[in-house]
Amino acid sequence: MTFSELIATWDTFPPDQPVADRDKYIELAVRCIKAGRREGISFAKVGERMGHTPAWAWQRLSYGNSRPGKQIRRDVLGRDRHQCALGEEIDNLHLHHIKSSRNHSAGNLLTVCPRHHKYLHKLKRDDQSSYKKIVALALNGEQIVNLRAAMR
Repeated sequence: MTFSELIATWDTFPPDQPVADRDKYIELAVRCIKAGRREGISFAKVGERMGHTPAWAWQRLSYGNSRPGKQIRRDVLGRDRHQCALGEEIDNLHLHHIKSSRNHSAGNLLTVCPRHHKYLHKLKRDDQSSYKKIVALALNGEQIVNLRAAMR
């Protein structure tokens, strides 16, 4: 289908209403974006024309499935003893992608609490050598009590 045909279908979704079939909605968003790009329309123009493009449609187009599967999540949480690898938090745990957010293998994931997840992203951006030390310690199963001491 052409971009114009797909957009006509897209326009039937009201931007401020919940969507009954989220998967079909995402798939249509991705098809609109791909068709627009195929026809030489910039991402900015495609987004402008679509008006209410969900951010996750762009993410899915760029990265594919952006979340590890349930079994991988269970495996990583089990490996990390169902607690933050950088502390003792056991609630609201996240999985941090160590190298690539496209790689969902257990060796690329680390269980962390929201506070340490944010900290790891900042450290990865600002201080690569300290980031690598912390991640290596955590992956070896060492409990990191004092982050500052671990970075020395």
